[in-house]
Amino acid sequence: MEKLEKVQPLYHKSVGYYEMTFNPITEGLELNPNFETAYETYQDIMTSLRAYRFDPTLHAYHQLYSQMSTTIESLKNTVNKFYMLLNQHIQTVI
Repeated sequence: MEKLEKVQPLYHKSVGYYEMTFNPITEGLELNPNFETAYETYQDIMTSLRAYRFDPTLHAYHQLYSQMSTTIESLKNTVNKFYMLLNQHIQTVI
């Protein structure tokens, strides 16, 4: 097993955070391509949820064969039902 490097973080008082010489998220993502794909998918979905733009991200999703796939399928179904109800409401108003 490789010996871990000791990292000395540098604290910046002006902004209130520690700066490190490496990015632990990037390091972790490089360890497993499947984890990297799942992490990037998660980030895309969170961004689309905050922007209320679900369709492009959900339709671009590819099966990862993980627990995330079940969540994505449920979210797709919920969003589709929402759009159907919204369209029905619009038709009754018009």
